[in-house]
Amino acid sequence: MSYCTTTSLETLMIGTTFDTLTTNLATKAITYARNEVDKWCAMRFDVSGWTYGTNPPITTDWCEKLAVGFMYKAMSRGSKDALKRAASFIDPVMENLKGVVEHKQELLDSTGSALTDSSTGTHYMKSTTEDYHQVFNLDDPLNWSVDQDQLDDISDDRG
Repeated sequence: MSYCTTTSLETLMIGTTFDTLTTNLATKAITYARNEVDKWCAMRFDVSGWTYGTNPPITTDWCEKLAVGFMYKAMSRGSKDALKRAASFIDPVMENLKGVVEHKQELLDSTGSALTDSSTGTHYMKSTTEDYHQVFNLDDPLNWSVDQDQLDDISDDRG
């Protein structure tokens, strides 16, 4: 089940008549939006159990905005104004999703608590240089010198 409905898109897309064809397009746009939100969120969280009502509330907003943007893009027929309108819905959501992946933003559950990162997430690694021991340049920097045949070595590497 998706994070939003065709009815919510119909409410947001004032002036758009939702006939059979438009509703079918909306259904496809919602699927694309849900997949996009899941793709990004899955980099940090287990999204397998998320359904309408159990997903973080902001993902519903993102899904709606992406789906509206995807619909405007599909219905644009190349019009610059329509493409700009589509981008005005899509771009902010993509920035938010990137912020979540980069740990600049948190996802909150319906109680306002931050979600815990998935233990299976592989796209982000916390690192630190605390207790880091260098391997190179162990001696005094005053003893360092430039390799006299450095240009020859570079030339040899080129073949």
